[in-house]
Amino acid sequence: MQLSLLSAEAKEEFNPLSTALTERIHKLILAGQTDVAVAAASQLCVLRPHSPKAHAVLYQARISAGDREGAYAAHQTVIDLVAAAIDMSARPLSLQERMSVFGQFIFLGGPKEQFEKIGKLQLRVLLNNGLRPDHKVLDIGCGCLRAGVHIMEVLNPGNYCGLEPNTNMLKFGKTHVVGPAGMVAARPNFDNNLEFDFTPFQTTFDFFVARSIWTHASKPQIESMLDGFLATAAPDAVFLASFYPALDDEDDYTESGWTGRSESSCIGGWIRHSPIWIARACVERGLRMCQDEDAPIENGQVWLRITRATT
Repeated sequence: MQLSLLSAEAKEEFNPLSTALTERIHKLILAGQTDVAVAAASQLCVLRPHSPKAHAVLYQARISAGDREGAYAAHQTVIDLVAAAIDMSARPLSLQERMSVFGQFIFLGGPKEQFEKIGKLQLRVLLNNGLRPDHKVLDIGCGCLRAGVHIMEVLNPGNYCGLEPNTNMLKFGKTHVVGPAGMVAARPNFDNNLEFDFTPFQTTFDFFVARSIWTHASKPQIESMLDGFLATAAPDAVFLASFYPALDDEDDYTESGWTGRSESSCIGGWIRHSPIWIARACVERGLRMCQDEDAPIENGQVWLRITRATT
């Protein structure tokens, strides 16, 4: 589902920008000339004030320049313009249809065409591992609530918690994915810390889910999540995480930082980890790790199931 879903009036505002100009701005960003990129993108928004693409380019320039406040303002402008266009559509759009339109201008955490499919996949993995309405779930890197919107529908009110440092992405999810009525009904709880600290929720969890988080997280960050699991897990808790297995030693990520898009970067990327290293990190903490054989391997990501060794 693409822009053909929108009205003729809305589509007029979505006409493609000059490819040469946008490519020039992207090259400036990659070259580190962020001030020049911001100036060029700002001029583009003056010329095309109602173009979501123009403001999306400005967002990328500003986030690359370290201007997070300005970047978030540009990002919100993109969202408002697209939302207004969707409101003008000839018929009400489904969640997947709406995200297919939004996803042409903002990052939704993965391919826009698979938005609903991947969200429901995470719920299915949880259900296959015994999720019940009375359980408490921590969605690590919950993003724009692609999975959260479905998990909330299963859980009792107040039992869904999400950790997401990108506050702008989370705000979009609350407003345009779950919606105000859904937020009131589910009463979810959120935290935005960057340290993978699970203690601010002041509760224990029955399930932890980290879909496509370990495909970006460094080994120290994974260790922080495992330590957080130990600190906040109910006695029979389960940690479900997907990752890309390293093909050899050279393929095994050894840097210390996050790789890929984040609250401070618009540059994509992903990494792989050695299953042997993950297993060793679990054993050192008294945890048991195994592959979740029943979980579908989607986009090459393998699911792991981690529990306390005594359960």
